[in-house]
Amino acid sequence: MTIEQHLDKLNPEFAAYLRSKWNAAQMAADLDDLDIKIVCSRRTAKQQAALYAKGRTAPGPKVTWTLNSRHLDGNAVDLGLFRKGVYMDEGNNALTYRVYLKIWKVWQHPRMKWLGNVGDPCHFEWH
Repeated sequence: MTIEQHLDKLNPEFAAYLRSKWNAAQMAADLDDLDIKIVCSRRTAKQQAALYAKGRTAPGPKVTWTLNSRHLDGNAVDLGLFRKGVYMDEGNNALTYRVYLKIWKVWQHPRMKWLGNVGDPCHFEWH
């Protein structure tokens, strides 16, 4: 799915804000030779329940701590960082955290929340 397709699934106000700040965030990631992509935007309740089950009643590590995610109403995105098409988020914690922090500094807004300080650095949400 393209960035625009993801943005079209979001709350229109949140999507407009991200569109207005996207190039600045990409420029921050460019300093580390990385591309930003939205890897998750709006989710269905069924998708959220399946993610919540991981590490609880389904195999794999825990992915989320809630069934009531901001993804359900189009008010959250999860980003991914890529270098030459390779997903960099796994095994590159110091690098990706640093880049997500730079993106947060670009995207700061009274209605924006970043979950990097609680262990979910790729997650940004609108309140």
